[in-house]
Amino acid sequence: MKTSVCSLISVALFAFVLSACSKPESGGSMATYKPSQFANDEFAFNNGAEPESLDPHRITAHDAAITSMQMFEGLLTREMDYLKIKPGLAESWSISSDGKVYKFVLRDGVKWSNGEAITADQIRSSFVRGLSPEVASQYMYWYTDYIVGAKALNEAWNKPNRKEVEAKYGVRVTSPKTIEIELIKPVGYFKYMLSQPTFAIVHPSMYDPSSKAWTDPSKYIVNSAYKITEWSVNQRITLEKNLQFYDVANVKLNKIFIYPIRDESTVMNMYSTGKLDWTGDNHIASHMVPSLRGRDDFHIMPILGTYMYEFNTKRKPLDDSRVRRALSLVVDREHITEKVLRGGQVPTDRIIPPVIPNFASLIPAQASMDDRVAEAKKLLAEAGYSDVSKFPSITIRYNTNEGHNKVAQSIQQMWKTKLGVDVKLENMEWKVFLKEQQAGNFDVSRKGWIGDYPDPATFLEIFQSTSENNDSFWKNAEYDRLVTEAAGIQDEEERFAEEAKAEKIMYDETPAFGIYHYSYFSLMKPNVKGYIPNVHGHYLYRYFSKEGDQKS
Repeated sequence: MKTSVCSLISVALFAFVLSACSKPESGGSMATYKPSQFANDEFAFNNGAEPESLDPHRITAHDAAITSMQMFEGLLTREMDYLKIKPGLAESWSISSDGKVYKFVLRDGVKWSNGEAITADQIRSSFVRGLSPEVASQYMYWYTDYIVGAKALNEAWNKPNRKEVEAKYGVRVTSPKTIEIELIKPVGYFKYMLSQPTFAIVHPSMYDPSSKAWTDPSKYIVNSAYKITEWSVNQRITLEKNLQFYDVANVKLNKIFIYPIRDESTVMNMYSTGKLDWTGDNHIASHMVPSLRGRDDFHIMPILGTYMYEFNTKRKPLDDSRVRRALSLVVDREHITEKVLRGGQVPTDRIIPPVIPNFASLIPAQASMDDRVAEAKKLLAEAGYSDVSKFPSITIRYNTNEGHNKVAQSIQQMWKTKLGVDVKLENMEWKVFLKEQQAGNFDVSRKGWIGDYPDPATFLEIFQSTSENNDSFWKNAEYDRLVTEAAGIQDEEERFAEEAKAEKIMYDETPAFGIYHYSYFSLMKPNVKGYIPNVHGHYLYRYFSKEGDQKS
């Protein structure tokens, strides 16, 4: 959630990575499946989970964002490839010479789904709503760390002087069609942030986050290509074309059916029998990937995302960075990706993926496993655990999923056999897992993060002490300083150099450790057009269409 952004060269390189990686890895053999049971103006896919919310200011999970972004748009949005920025509710924008003031001119006649005009005042009010303690956005720091007066307004929310403070907020209506956003300092990737759900515009009738409007499709008032017409919990969400959308003439699909299926065999069966047009990313069993390679409906590519384990640094013995580092050192990532998952994942001990063009990490290559085990034992001894029998049992927690379970079992065995550490495993239903993770009720927790924009900051900022997404509770003043100051550097090379220093601090202190960088794989019926696999794993279905007869 992600303007002076990346240089055109960076964007071109980013697009090159995408195009190179999104091609099938072998020759396009025919697949066997039944044609879709849905009409050519309908699209059905699996999202893998029931969204915890569809409120764009509250969501953090990938599955929720995928649905919410079809309904709620901000001043800026994304092109079909989800890399390039384009006008959203604003028809144009400009940036001041010092990079701190963004001026947006609204489209003529832009409307909500109920036919009501979208006004500049409503847009400002939505930017105010993002600071509400009741909304409690985990991305609130995108407001408070970057926009003038945002932090003061959040702190004054329930105080007598709120109106006075709000008048100084850096989001201003300067005419009936013009909005200005003033930043505390230049931010090289701010326009990417503005295109993300965190800055989507919400209708005033939906400001209360506890309102039934968020669970009753008939009460949704939206501004993007689709509106919700059905939400059968744990069964299906249905979206229909929003006829008031400013670009409705170019929206080809009339209906989108979204399923929350977790069971991978069920997903595969539904796709094969025509009950899904798309399996969704990574919702088929990874062990099937070798047999799927080369099919004309199979897609696989590395993305801007990392699968990691996060430590609760408030809990002993995980409050000691030597313990955390030791546990990370003995994880055999290659075994997990090549023997356990086999889904094209890229093994890593880093958090920041290598698909960001021009970013040079300071993290050294991993040593041999023998050397890492020796170093880990040394670190544990320094932390007071030369006798590992005194090391307390710890629990790895993850949301219910076959792949997560396999990874947890593998790491449980590695920590036991290599270090003698006893580990328990605990899985939870997705919504419960999220709440427990955010509340800090865990020892070690699985975490996945998909970057919001092509800059290391999209990963680094989640571990800042001020970030609501920092479930590890780790704090490091020098790290915070480097990440904060880097955000204001316009020159990409200079910014990346400072971000590399921050990455090295995080790596050494290990509030979390990488296990693999995601590769997304899926099956998509070949008659679906407009689908461009991208490094974010996000898609706007307004660009999709279905053509002709399907193969069977």
